Amino acid sequence: MTDQATQAQAAAPTPGEQVETKATQVQAEKTFTQDYVTKLIQKEKADMQAKYGDYEEIKAKLAEIEDANKSELEKALEKTAAAEAKVAAYEKAAQAATWRAEVRKEKGLPESSDALLTGETLEEIRQKADALVSMLPKGPAKPIIPSDRGENFKPDSGNEYANLAAQLTGG
Repeated sequence: MTDQATQAQAAAPTPGEQVETKATQVQAEKTFTQDYVTKLIQKEKADMQAKYGDYEEIKAKLAEIEDANKSELEKALEKTAAAEAKVAAYEKAAQAATWRAEVRKEKGLPESSDALLTGETLEEIRQKADALVSMLPKGPAKPIIPSDRGENFKPDSGNEYANLAAQLTGG
């Protein structure tokens, strides 16, 4: 009888095995459609929004309370930091303007070229100036003299500059 009892015990599943078998059967039987999963996700999203929907409002209230609790020293330190940041920005802009003027003078560029001379370092501004100079025509600008002297030309006036001005203005 001992052999039969041993065989019966070996063949009979333990309570843990029975639970695993039932759970596996339940999982195998459940399948979800895409609509069901989508609805489930929408429900969870709505629950989270309901739970944390007033987060921004609470955050603003907390900032207001913290600001009210700040000491005068903390407020003064914040104002000082903001002012120092402004001063640094102005100093940076003034330095860049000085560099632009220096580079303009070096390269012989007009003041109107400042808008094209951008950069945060002297080297960057010089590179822009070099690029600008390379685009300009080489040599002095030649005057445009009309080939037709027209009706207003007066060769006997004696003054070359007056004649040229008359030609250019048409008078």
